[in-house]
Amino acid sequence: MKPRGRVRTPPIGRAIALVGALALAGCSTGGPGEAATWTPMNGEALTQDSTHIELSVTRLDCASGKTGTVLEPEVRFEAARVIITASVAPLPQGVGYNCQGNDSVSVSVDLDEPVGQRSLVDGTCLGGEAANTAVCVDDAGVRWKPTRD
Repeated sequence: MKPRGRVRTPPIGRAIALVGALALAGCSTGGPGEAATWTPMNGEALTQDSTHIELSVTRLDCASGKTGTVLEPEVRFEAARVIITASVAPLPQGVGYNCQGNDSVSVSVDLDEPVGQRSLVDGTCLGGEAANTAVCVDDAGVRWKPTRD
């Protein structure tokens, strides 16, 4: 028997569908903008108790030397790693950009919990166009590892 009228998706179903759509959108960055990579500016000061990280973010694509506006980095906590994905605002279309290397932009990230025994990983290196670039291949995106006692 077919249901009559509109079929309503329960709120949890809509939330799951939305999360799925967002996961598929922007696969090249894992975020809402264009791909950017990062390195920790305060790497020497990071400890297992750190909840604050200073990032140096650089646009991946050619942009005539300008990284531009960095969007709010996305942070995902896993058992063995904290994945931080930076992205940048899209550039105007129809402009010819050269590839002289882009500047870096400082961004602060406050974590909801300490790093602990987890590595800090650049999420842009985990897939998409950045994964096979020199900035990601050598270290698979691992930007910091805790010292093991």
